[in-house]
Amino acid sequence: MPIQEIPKHEDFYLLEVIRHPAFCWEFVQNIDKAESDEQFEFTDYQREFVCDFATYVSLVCGRATGKSEAIAAILTWLVLNNVFPDDYTVYFVPNKSQLDPVWNRTVRLYRYNSLLKHFITAKAGINSGEHKVTLLNGAILMMRLAGTKGDGANVIGLHTPFYIVDEGQSFPWGTWLEAEPIFNTWTAGARKMVSGVPNGFREKNVLYFADMESDSYTKHRIPAHRNPRYSPDDEIRNVELYGEPDADDYIHYVLGRHGKPTFAVFDRALMEMKSYPVYKLTLDGLTLKTLDEYIERLSAIPILGKNEQAIFGVDLGYTDPTAIYILRLNSKDQFQFHAKIQLNKVKYPVQTQIIDYLDSKFRPLIIGIDEGHAGIAEIQKLLYDERFAHKKYLDRVVPVQFTSNIVIGYDEEGKEITRKARPYAIVVMQTYANEHRIVFSTNDLETVAELERMVYVRTPSGNKVYKTLTPGGGAKGADHFTSALLCATLGWYLKHESLLNVKKKQKKLLMGGWLG
Repeated sequence: MPIQEIPKHEDFYLLEVIRHPAFCWEFVQNIDKAESDEQFEFTDYQREFVCDFATYVSLVCGRATGKSEAIAAILTWLVLNNVFPDDYTVYFVPNKSQLDPVWNRTVRLYRYNSLLKHFITAKAGINSGEHKVTLLNGAILMMRLAGTKGDGANVIGLHTPFYIVDEGQSFPWGTWLEAEPIFNTWTAGARKMVSGVPNGFREKNVLYFADMESDSYTKHRIPAHRNPRYSPDDEIRNVELYGEPDADDYIHYVLGRHGKPTFAVFDRALMEMKSYPVYKLTLDGLTLKTLDEYIERLSAIPILGKNEQAIFGVDLGYTDPTAIYILRLNSKDQFQFHAKIQLNKVKYPVQTQIIDYLDSKFRPLIIGIDEGHAGIAEIQKLLYDERFAHKKYLDRVVPVQFTSNIVIGYDEEGKEITRKARPYAIVVMQTYANEHRIVFSTNDLETVAELERMVYVRTPSGNKVYKTLTPGGGAKGADHFTSALLCATLGWYLKHESLLNVKKKQKKLLMGGWLG
């Protein structure tokens, strides 16, 4: 489309992208005409930060620095100018939650933008199943996920001279290794780019490798403060979110630095995973009014097999959702996931009745319940309310108070052995996962992904501090189902496998008798 035909009042951003590609190198070869000596100059918005041309580039940023917009501009320029007419351009991200916003934005641009819609046919060119865009000029943009198992299956067979790995801090290492052969380094203008926001991981971390370990990559680091729109109010908000400037989260998400080492708790590569159904149900307390309506929905969950037994894990909430796992114990003494129930804004008395209904249906051996906040009152109802006396909940309900110590056994003198509840629960579940006592489902990868986001850092005293990251790598991610699973596995361990089952050694008492 001739430049003069573009309406003057719109799309100036995209017009600028076409005229001046959004690379941040001071002298970048015009790889559309790589055989010529023509070059152009590009600097950042402040005319201060310039980069050297390189085949391998790492871009490490704080949050809200414009990284995504810069990458989008690079991809737009590449395909509009059909820089690689005999190849395609690839954009990689770790998971679907990170791909969807980028893909949806791309589709909207090419369908409705007054400039870009002229580069694609009205009814073709966008393949949502393959996340592939084909322009009228022949250029192809492909967006790919790293893959559910991180084994590289989604990259094998590709060949490209230009690809970007975004959110490299959570990109699976196995997929990264499998992607090495797809890079056509011999093509003029070939380039590999890794970008992301640090999360403190070191081992098998793609972003850390490109930025800190490999000498092949040029290093470009942009803190949030470099955003020209960054204001004092933004700083106050970031301190509230991430802590003071010396806090780990602030260092990662504002300064864009790797900070102190952070360690993952669960590794997908060590998990046993099989394909089996997990029944997922979300109930909304704002739309369901009576207990019968809840039970009608819950009754759709199938009962267990003849030789299977149930274990419940429950994390109660109201403002935050309630999470309930129903696990089944199979004949091999392995835990599998049967159902995953989320209650949104359901009143606590109704939640108690829901738990009681599920108990009647599945007769679980153990019901592990988080005792924090609302849990205390609801546990008391189950244990001591006359309505539930016949259920013998005292024998099966295991209250879990994550902020306190728990008794895990007794020493030779009969003294209690205690441990901090949350770290001990995590160790138990980690052991079960690594020893394949828990079999995860490929049909419930959300559970696996949430566990993978659990990390720990060490304090100066050597203690571990655990937290769950958001899907994008930020602090304070939702971990309600993780808490429910911790309650289930810890409850089982305390009742069936801990030293509590060893009879407490009794001390001899002074015996009385008659004196002759």
